[in-house]
Amino acid sequence: MISSLSLAESVQLSDSSRSRSGFMSDKVEEKTSAVPAAGLVQTSSGRTPLRIKASLFVPSSSRFPSILEQVSAPSSSTALGSPLFRTIDGQITTLMLRNLPCPFLRDDLVDEMDKHGFAGCYDLVYMPRDYKTGVSLGYAFLNCISEEHAQRVTLAFEGFCSWPKPSSKVCSITPSRTQGLIANIERLRNNPVMGQGVPDSFKAILFDRNKRIPFPEPTWTK
Repeated sequence: MISSLSLAESVQLSDSSRSRSGFMSDKVEEKTSAVPAAGLVQTSSGRTPLRIKASLFVPSSSRFPSILEQVSAPSSSTALGSPLFRTIDGQITTLMLRNLPCPFLRDDLVDEMDKHGFAGCYDLVYMPRDYKTGVSLGYAFLNCISEEHAQRVTLAFEGFCSWPKPSSKVCSITPSRTQGLIANIERLRNNPVMGQGVPDSFKAILFDRNKRIPFPEPTWTK
């Protein structure tokens, strides 16, 4: 288990080393040569038939968004509007799962992950809930132990809709703004949701492989 001192030191190192990564546009600007190559017929748009076919080709696997791709599309409800942060070693391991059914709670997510073979592949789960109704707010955060596992989770749950109880919700996954286990622990440990009077089912939870472990104590004192 991580000590408070090592967490603070790690977070300080992370803050000093963290950098913003650039955006990749989701639209490729069309570029054409002013002078067509000899023997090639151009269309009215200045593109040869071969180039038109090439631009329309989309590999079948591209329907799954890679978590390594960073999209700048503020108008999209599932796109991030600001640059992504990576962990101190440059990885993306923390995912935000959106469009979850409101009756689908934290422990349901853990069960679903384990049922799909991801037991031991993640170390932090947090699903915000409404304090009055007890239902979830429709999204959750999952930190995977490596970027490879985060990619596998994305492939499995992007577009997922086979919920335990019937629902029209379709899961969508994006990288979280806060990346890495230590950064997420520091973000959550002083959150009121982790207070003693809050039911356990509302709280963020940590795992060491398949075993749940205690969440670090808050750093603030009354």
